[in-house]
Amino acid sequence: MSVINFRKPISEEELYNCIKLYSDTVSDSFIDINKAFQNLKQTYKNPYSIFRIILHNNIKIGWFLAVISNTSEHSNTNSINQKYYYCNTTGFLSVRCVKETFKYLEQEARIRKIKVLTATNSPYDERLQLVRILEKQGWKRHSYYAIKQL
Repeated sequence: MSVINFRKPISEEELYNCIKLYSDTVSDSFIDINKAFQNLKQTYKNPYSIFRIILHNNIKIGWFLAVISNTSEHSNTNSINQKYYYCNTTGFLSVRCVKETFKYLEQEARIRKIKVLTATNSPYDERLQLVRILEKQGWKRHSYYAIKQL
């Protein structure tokens, strides 16, 4: 049986390589890899961020970044907000990775006593696959955005 695991990047080089995987799939006008690396390096060091590498049978297949912040500027509660999600798989394994990633984030939320999770679809995914998968998992979908109350 195949196994999906998550772990933190172990070096800045590994963090850079994660960003490079993503940048290779998007337009150069959308992302400057060096600027992205500097920005995400700071975010990664923040205790309110959750940056994980996605492993399938101990092989890197993707990564995600979520941050903990106020649910809204008018709220006293926090939420975990997925900011980036990249996975280089297709088909059933791709769907499984989405499900496992957001199950992982739900566990993080429960540990931290956070009651709201949000996810945003990539602008490159015109079919809104990520949020549609989450909708089938019980999340509420609003166009390119999904939210789950725990």
